[in-house]
Amino acid sequence: MSAPKMRNLTITAALHAALREEMQADESVIVFGEDTAVYGGVYGVTIGLQGEFGPDRVRDTPISEMAIAGMALGAALGGQRPEGEIIPLGVADRNQPRVSPPRQTARLGHRQVHRSRQDEPND
Repeated sequence: MSAPKMRNLTITAALHAALREEMQADESVIVFGEDTAVYGGVYGVTIGLQGEFGPDRVRDTPISEMAIAGMALGAALGGQRPEGEIIPLGVADRNQPRVSPPRQTARLGHRQVHRSRQDEPND
């Protein structure tokens, strides 16, 4: 008995094909995330999906991992099948120019900014 013929795909192409197949089969599948709709995501997994399925099913979100997770949870509780795409920190950091430590700290959020300012001398 011979093994079934397998397609040779990159991980990005396989994820794209799986998402597209599921979106074609089930209208409750939605995709959202950081730069997902217009740019196709950080790895290009969602390239062309907004054009094929429309902005109601493939949309961009603000850069907020908590918001994306909350949207996915709410959508799932509402009967949809969400796929939220979050940019890995290593990718986001690699694409940013190197900045001084106080400015880099400011990118990490309010809590870190507040802590860093406690250490700065008062003018």
